[in-house]
Formats: sequence, C-alpha cells, structure tokens
Amino acid sequence: MSHEIRTPMNAVMGMTNLVLDSELNPKQKKYLTGVKNASENLLHIINEILDLSKVEAGKMELEEIDFSIRDVVEQVYQVLKHKADEKSIELIISINSNVPEVVVGDPVRLYQILLNLTGNAIKFTDKGSVQLTIDNEQLALPGAKTFNFKLSTLNFSVIDTGIGIPQDKLQTIFDSFSQANSSDSRKYGGTGLGLSISKQFIKLMGGKLIVESVVNSGSTFSFALHLPIGSSENLLQQKSSEEIDGNILDGLKILLVDDNSGNRIVCRDTLESKSKVIIEEATNGQEAVALLSEKDFDIVLMDVQMPVMDGYEATRVIRDLQSMARNHTIPILALTASVIRSDLDKCRAAGMNDYVPKPFRTSELIAAIAKAAGREIKFTSKNENQIIHDIRNYSSVTNLSYLEKFCEGDKKLMQKYINMFTTTAPGLVEILTKALSKNDFEEIANQVHGFKTKWIMMGMNASKDLAMTIEQQCREKEPGKSIKENVLTLIEQIQLATKELT
Repeated sequence: MSHEIRTPMNAVMGMTNLVLDSELNPKQKKYLTGVKNASENLLHIINEILDLSKVEAGKMELEEIDFSIRDVVEQVYQVLKHKADEKSIELIISINSNVPEVVVGDPVRLYQILLNLTGNAIKFTDKGSVQLTIDNEQLALPGAKTFNFKLSTLNFSVIDTGIGIPQDKLQTIFDSFSQANSSDSRKYGGTGLGLSISKQFIKLMGGKLIVESVVNSGSTFSFALHLPIGSSENLLQQKSSEEIDGNILDGLKILLVDDNSGNRIVCRDTLESKSKVIIEEATNGQEAVALLSEKDFDIVLMDVQMPVMDGYEATRVIRDLQSMARNHTIPILALTASVIRSDLDKCRAAGMNDYVPKPFRTSELIAAIAKAAGREIKFTSKNENQIIHDIRNYSSVTNLSYLEKFCEGDKKLMQKYINMFTTTAPGLVEILTKALSKNDFEEIANQVHGFKTKWIMMGMNASKDLAMTIEQQCREKEPGKSIKENVLTLIEQIQLATKELT
C-alpha cells in the first residue's frame, strides 16, 4: 500500500518543484505554489495514516541519532508561527537553559509530536496564547559511579487558552479519526489522527501523554522522555538539513531503472539540474541487466516493484558473478516508496548498497549517490557570498524578538542573557584574533561552535550562518583562502552586536 500511494505522490511533488524552479509568470507561480502546498498537505495526511498503520502492526522503528532539541523546536515554531499570527494569538517557546544542546533519539518523530500537539492547540484556541515549554532533569545510568553517561529527562508541555475538552471526552480524543465534538471537525477541520499518532509515538519512546483540561479555559498536554545526552561533534558530522553541492556527482554514468515514466522524469531532471551526469534509463529489471552486460556505469538507481523483473531479482542477477561478469560490484541504490524495515532489509539481502525513500529530497538523493560512488560530500548551509551579502546589508546585527519570546517578556531575564553575551564577546574576539594569526583553525572551529546558542539568543542569524560556514571550513584539510575574510567579518559583527546591546 505504501508503494502504491507514495509513487504517484513522488511524481506530482517532484514535477511541481521542477516547474517552480523554471521561468514562470506571477499567475503560474501562484497556481503551482497552490499545487505544491496542497500536495504537501496530502502527503502529510497519507504519512499519518501510514504511520498509524505501522504502529498498530508493530512495524514502527525509531531512529537513534544525535540531534538538537532547539533546532527541532525552531522548525516547529517556523511552521506554526504564521497560523498563530492569523488568529492573533501568541505562540510562546520556553526552553529552560538546563536542556542539553544535543540529545540522542528520533528527531523526526519528536518533530511530528510537537507539531501535532502545538498545531492542535493553535487550531482550538481563538484568543490568548499557546505555549510550548521544555525543561530537563539529568540522571545517571543505574549502577554508574560517575555521570560520564548521562540521561536527560526532558519534560514537554503544550499549554493553551483554548476551548478546552469536556471531562467525559478526555480519553476518546486519543482514538483514531476522533475529535471531542463532531462539530469540531466541521469548524476546525483535520483528520483526528494527530493526537492518536502522538500518543503512540510517545509510548514507543518510553513516555506517556497526559492531558489536563477545563472547558472554556484551556488544555495542557504533557509528556516526559528519557534521552541520552548526545555529541555536538556527531551532530556536526550529520549535516542532515544542509544543502549539498550537486557538482560532486559530475561525470558519473548512472543507470536509472523505474517502470514509472513520471518517476524517471523527476529523478533525471533533478539530477541534471544539479550536476553534469550521464543518465540512461530502463523500465524494468530485465532491461537493466541487459544494459549492464553491454555498458559500464558508475551506479544504478533501482526501483523495487516493477513488471517483468523486479528490483530484487535484478540485483541478485547482477551480483551473481557467473551470469554477470561486467558491473558485478556496481553500487545499487534502491528507490523505494516503502519505508518498512522488513522491505529495506530485503533490499540489502538482495545485494543493494543503500536506499532512498520516495518522495525523495534532492539533498538526500545526491548524498546517497555520492556516498555509494565514493565521492566526497561537501555541505554548505548557505552560499558563502550570500551570507556575506546578508551580513553587510543588515541595518541591525541583533534581533531580540526570539529572546523576548524565550524569556516570556521578562526584562530582567532578557538583560541577564544580554549581559552574558556582552561580557563574553570581547574574550571571543581576542581568542579568534590570536587563533587566526596562528592559523589555529581547530581553535577557531571550537570557539564559533561553542558560541552557537548565543548567536540564536541574540537573533544574530546571519552571523550564525557565517559561523557555521567558518566551522565547516576549519574542519576541512585545507580551509581555503576565504577563511580569513570570513573570520574577520564575524569579528566585526560581534563587535557591532556588543555596541548595539550596551
């Protein structure tokens, strides 16, 4: 079912994005943006239904990776802020300073939980506010003599001043396709799946979703999760949300195997728009085997479910040295609409190297191909020249709107954070200046990374982007000629910010 649903969605969304990247008049862009938004909403509903079915079938598995809680919350805030503004209600984010910067867990599922709970709160609140709060208790693992291996107990709460929920409906709201009142569906919309999925995800993570509510006063949804404290270095290496330079694929000969012409168009046009690759196509596994026996390729992108010969069988034939002397060890990536672990295990058992889920993100596809082909992946959070342009065109270096929301308008607390910045900034400038004179790039990387939270708190978004670029440059074997100019520009921004805040 997952494959049948996701495959046409891949074509719809992929082609829409390709057309949006072309030359359009304003009316065409407006219509296509509407198609894009509608298809994303449809995919969201489809994913909710598929997620729920996987949970109920016991096939949902959680990731265990390093991630930033603050980054996840920032994504939720950016998605929902305009919805709160449309209703003239305040969306407040409050993250206690004791919450660790990096934890280990499943950021995608946590994002879904927070998006569902906070989005629901906004939906059912017509005046007042919605507040997402997070605080932390640190625990040592049982039997540990020291706190080298720590767990964070993160307490999440979503508090609203909305319509509330009647006491006799508090349990039924967690049922699939259910809302507290039948009229709610007509007035507020929605599938009634969000709370059910959130409850199931939280349970999988070892927590429990609790609700307290008073009709006409509001509701509070809360849960606690025990998550290991993660590594900033591991998080830096992942670079999962950053843009990837497609030029790293230049020159690759790719065999694209898919029976769906729409999928082939999306994949081909996406890759050719980002890199100089040579692509040949096959519509089933049998055609792919024939082409591989005649020509040399660098990599195969293989759909799984196809007529005549599917991707599994084709891969087994290719890996069989007796039947396929040529291209026997060629990297094969599965392009699959299924994300069920048993299906992915089946891909690897057949001899595939990796997989890319459909609908795919361009960066995911490029990264997977580069990794399989042995190409070095280079990440950039934003075009370096654009970052410098952004900085030099800022009328103000700082923006305290985030800090104000973080501190819930508490002027004394805001001043405390401002003072922390202004007292530590001169020391950072001195350290960066000395490190630059000695070409001590490791020290520069460590310093700008350690200041990350302060860029965010002071609203120094352009400086934060530049700092990320500098850190990446410093981690490379040869940082490049622009590193000096970038560090000097950052120092200038720190000094200007200090003047603005004092």
